[in-house]
Amino acid sequence: MASAPSLNTPAVSGDSRLRWVLPGFILAEIATRLLLLVGNSGPLRIVFRFGVFGSSLALLFLLPWRGRRHPSSGALLWVMIVVGFALLNPQTNTLLSGMAQAMMYLAILSPAWWVPRLAVDEAIMRRTIILLWLFYALSASFGVLQVYFPGRFQPPLSPVVQALGAFKNGLKIQLANGKYIYRPMGLTDTPGGAGVAGLWTILFGLGLTLTTQTKSWLKAVALGSMSVGVLCILLCQIRSVMVMLAIMMAVLAGTMAWRQQWMRLARWAMLLVVLLGGSYLWALQVGGSAITQRLQTLTGSHGKSQKQNLYEVDRGEFLQDTFSIFMAKYPFGAGLGRWGMMNIYFGTQNNPNSKPLYSEIQWSSWLFDGGVPLMALYTLAIFLAMLFALRMSADRRISQDLNFWALIVLAYNIACFADCFDYTYFAGQSGMMFWFLNSMIFTVWLQCRKQKPRRQTPPGSAMFWPQTWQGWRPQPFNPPPPAPADSVTHA
Repeated sequence: MASAPSLNTPAVSGDSRLRWVLPGFILAEIATRLLLLVGNSGPLRIVFRFGVFGSSLALLFLLPWRGRRHPSSGALLWVMIVVGFALLNPQTNTLLSGMAQAMMYLAILSPAWWVPRLAVDEAIMRRTIILLWLFYALSASFGVLQVYFPGRFQPPLSPVVQALGAFKNGLKIQLANGKYIYRPMGLTDTPGGAGVAGLWTILFGLGLTLTTQTKSWLKAVALGSMSVGVLCILLCQIRSVMVMLAIMMAVLAGTMAWRQQWMRLARWAMLLVVLLGGSYLWALQVGGSAITQRLQTLTGSHGKSQKQNLYEVDRGEFLQDTFSIFMAKYPFGAGLGRWGMMNIYFGTQNNPNSKPLYSEIQWSSWLFDGGVPLMALYTLAIFLAMLFALRMSADRRISQDLNFWALIVLAYNIACFADCFDYTYFAGQSGMMFWFLNSMIFTVWLQCRKQKPRRQTPPGSAMFWPQTWQGWRPQPFNPPPPAPADSVTHA
């Protein structure tokens, strides 16, 4: 159903004339996000908000159908088949909302099919990553400015947040000077958006800082942006983003230690200590004791019972209801268009057989849309993406920098899957970026693997990595046996 390509199979390159597509797609996504910040966009907001999904769908159907398939593409095809059958569910809210939900799924998953058709080499990948890093670093910087100068750099709130009424006060934080402001928004229209931008800034900044092809001045700028990213996450006080950051850092550290990359691990650890310590002290001066109290709810220093009940109080109820109540009620889905933005924009509240549902976590969303089959297939697709990133990070046919980028994507994948227990991560642009990044790194692997010879294991290495699917564990390096005594020539 979803087999991974073999390393011994010749790669098929994409169309080299379409090298501009990947950076152009990112520029289009950035443009649509910035257009949402226009104060009086009115009805055009829905066009701007769904513009990037439309461009992804256009590329899916317009690009030449050639190239290799991503290892997750088979499972994702079955995901779309399940979603197609869910459209026929009699409990679908309206035909329009159901079709919009199905097209949203297709747009989110489509990078897994159209990105591998392009000729994406390591240079194009770096340009694309730098574009993303620049945008998210700028967004995180605006988040800091929104804290230092309340009201001056804040974009208009999204209509969804404005419709919350008095409940939107829960999206505010208290600063050290006693003022209440919305969580830093950055270049988004949602309070707390700067925290997500900070996470991306750290992710890409880490790759730029610890790879050899990055120039010294760019490494210095990336290092500074990572400090701003950590500061934004602390100021936003969004615990799910903090947990995602901790998971990514733990995965990176654990994998480097497992592979005995001690020098890179030492550099990474020193960098992390300086960043976290300096950014925390910086955040305390601006945000005050509220930041410490927020962190204590994660570390458990605020009381053992509070640590144990934190997830149960915040999101555990939604997870429990999903598996104990809704799974028995909707084993094959509740119909499409019954929750989220598709229901708000295209659905109806007046269908007694298809009342709107509320989804706070990704597991509920998958269950409502396609039942247990959709949950299982989407989870399989994510794990296949993780598996390939792990395999690529150990491939000696590509550069060590590309190995490290694959390791960063692996850590990001694990953090995204963990966030499914807290947020509907794969139901919007965040989900599309997940498949975009994984497909891009896969396509670069195809190009580099056919262009570069296999990298030899340095003499005296403690381990090597076999190029098979069974080669994920470090294998001992067996040195050649010593020469016989009678063959040794004495002076």
